[in-house]
Amino acid sequence: MQRLNIKTDPCDEYIICCSNVMMVLSCCIRCFTDNDRLANCCQYTADLLFCTTLACMQTQVNYEIKNNKLTQGEWPQLGKPLPIMEAAKPDAEEGKKEDEAEAPQVEMQ
Repeated sequence: MQRLNIKTDPCDEYIICCSNVMMVLSCCIRCFTDNDRLANCCQYTADLLFCTTLACMQTQVNYEIKNNKLTQGEWPQLGKPLPIMEAAKPDAEEGKKEDEAEAPQVEMQ
């Protein structure tokens, strides 16, 4: 997300926060009540919200990568430059040849 400048919007942050609150709430209910049925219900609800949030985030990142001009529709790989960056950088040998061609020839006497 950092390399492609993909940012979360405030709605994403609220959903993530809600998921975290549900997880903490389910832990508190499990620790401080003897009602296993209520604790399980809260735990399952928190897990469901977490999985749904995670799936939505993955789908959003996938959509943004597929439609990003920098990636050209391909997932970036660790350690490899983005396709647009590879196309933009000149070859080292071509750069040397151009430098040699532009350098003036000076004859020593």
